[in-house]
Amino acid sequence: MNKHYVFLVLIVFLFIGSTAYCQWTEQTSSTAKKQNAVFFLNQLTGFTGGDTGTIQRSTNAGTTWFSSNLGISGNVNVTDIFFSGSDTGYCTVSNGSLTGKIHRTSNGGAVWTIMFDTTNIGMRGIFFANVNTGWAVGNGGTVKYTTNTGMNWLSRNFMGTTNTCVYALSASLVMVGGFGSAGYIARSTNAGVNWSFQSIPANIADIRFIYFADANTGYSGGLALGGQGGMCKSTDGGLSWSLLAGYVGSTPLNAYFINASTGYVVNSSGELKMTTDGGVSWLNQSVPANGSYADIHGSGSFACIAGKKIATNTTVSIQQISNELPSEFSLEQNYPNPFNPMTNVKIQMPKSGFVKLAVFDITGKEVAILINRELSTGTYKIYFDASNLATGVYFYRMQTNGFTQTKKMLMIK
Repeated sequence: MNKHYVFLVLIVFLFIGSTAYCQWTEQTSSTAKKQNAVFFLNQLTGFTGGDTGTIQRSTNAGTTWFSSNLGISGNVNVTDIFFSGSDTGYCTVSNGSLTGKIHRTSNGGAVWTIMFDTTNIGMRGIFFANVNTGWAVGNGGTVKYTTNTGMNWLSRNFMGTTNTCVYALSASLVMVGGFGSAGYIARSTNAGVNWSFQSIPANIADIRFIYFADANTGYSGGLALGGQGGMCKSTDGGLSWSLLAGYVGSTPLNAYFINASTGYVVNSSGELKMTTDGGVSWLNQSVPANGSYADIHGSGSFACIAGKKIATNTTVSIQQISNELPSEFSLEQNYPNPFNPMTNVKIQMPKSGFVKLAVFDITGKEVAILINRELSTGTYKIYFDASNLATGVYFYRMQTNGFTQTKKMLMIK
């Protein structure tokens, strides 16, 4: 009998001009192993990699996950994962400093082949600038480089100590982060032939990630002096980095940005923090407890966090369109219907109270929670983005103050 473990996946959609908030929906997974890396190719297709070589794939925005394995045993864990297409992907694995590998798949993660294998070097990060050109980094200042879709890997000379992450803005412009006696970000404009170490804030002792929202705006961070976390930002393509003093928290592990101003960071305390002002200020987000989140990635406004739990949710926008007292509770038909992917629903509240408005698929499984909170009297319009749902018939149900009503809607992509 197969065991299934409950995971949560966080999907984030932003709306302008109304109140947006997140509600969580439980998903199932075929593994209980901690997932250390996550990568989404688009808003539907994503992958995670975790302890003891576990790999998971989802084709419906995290609603369901299917597992495979790298075929390795022992304390060897996936440290990073990257897909350049729906079939071709790569991951780095390590058991610390004793061994490191680069694996490649050409069939969407079903079967993996070792393309690089070494001892005494743990591999930590991987990134592809395009389908042909990629880099992988690891301990001992290791930088590996490929120009033929990962079939062969060449070494690049590098003066760093422990490389933790790599990010490429083009086939020639690449940056590597890490730590030795201090944290560092090295930048190359000729595909790693030559490197220049950039000036970063002196209090950041350990770079854990580099992420660029566009060609100019990048974010990085890691362990800061004193045991806390530190964040920095570049607005010139990685040439210079300034401290983001508004970040207060433990060591940031990775970030994902929807645009240059709005993004998220997961840290070593399992927190998810969000900024909407380019990193000036950060707010804690409500996520499932004890998730030990290690990575975040997404596509467009969609994002996913992974760790001991994987989390997605649908963020909805609620607008109170009237504060006049309605005569009765009501749940109106969504409009438009059929829809793709946006629709809205009106509800009326003649009495304040706790409201739950949830969406179910044809089997009765709850696939989204649109409202799960107290609402005051009035009329509300709820905007729902169903980008992560497949084409089909769905039902939405409102429950409040002894009132229950269900209606049907049709999503067509």
